Amino acid sequence: MAGSVGSDPLVKDGTIGTVIVLTTPDAQRTMLAYQGTSSTLSYDSDLANLVSKSNVLIVEGYLFELPHTIEAIKQACEDAHKNGALIAVTASDVSCIKCCYNDFWDIVGNYADILFANANEARTFCELPSTNSPMPAARYLSHSVTLVSVTDGVHGSYIGVKGEAMYIPPPPCIPVDTCGAGDAYSSGILYGILRGASDLKGIGLSA
Repeated sequence: MAGSVGSDPLVKDGTIGTVIVLTTPDAQRTMLAYQGTSSTLSYDSDLANLVSKSNVLIVEGYLFELPHTIEAIKQACEDAHKNGALIAVTASDVSCIKCCYNDFWDIVGNYADILFANANEARTFCELPSTNSPMPAARYLSHSVTLVSVTDGVHGSYIGVKGEAMYIPPPPCIPVDTCGAGDAYSSGILYGILRGASDLKGIGLSA
């Protein structure tokens, strides 16, 4: 969840969040994240005002690990749902899902319209072994969420809807740096949905 710069009151004695990204020669990346002041996020009137004007509320999975944010997330989802906004949840990391499994399912099962996850995260949601194809996970999750997007690196991705999963082949390219690839893909999916596109495979290929 994010607010507009300049509209929120100043935070005294807060610290800025930091992310260190390590990229290996095979284009894979590892992220080390420190949340900073967002670890004390509260659902105040400024944030509520932003949510009331939004078409989409995106809930970042890393926030589930922070002790003061779960209630803020629930309140934001309640308001977004009342105002007819789409609610998208990003899984963020397998470790987040494992340590906050019940909170994730509470939000995903009760509020989410869209779930973004990679193959390992989707399997963790469904408690499936890592050797399984992500397609069954996409199918299973789509019984609880209107649209599920599951990325599988160089193998492509899947879009799950109403218990079915559609395979999206990867584009013909040689990856150099995968940092931000999942976010870019998610933004493409959201852009297509907000533009009213109905061809899900086309949205996935364009993303």
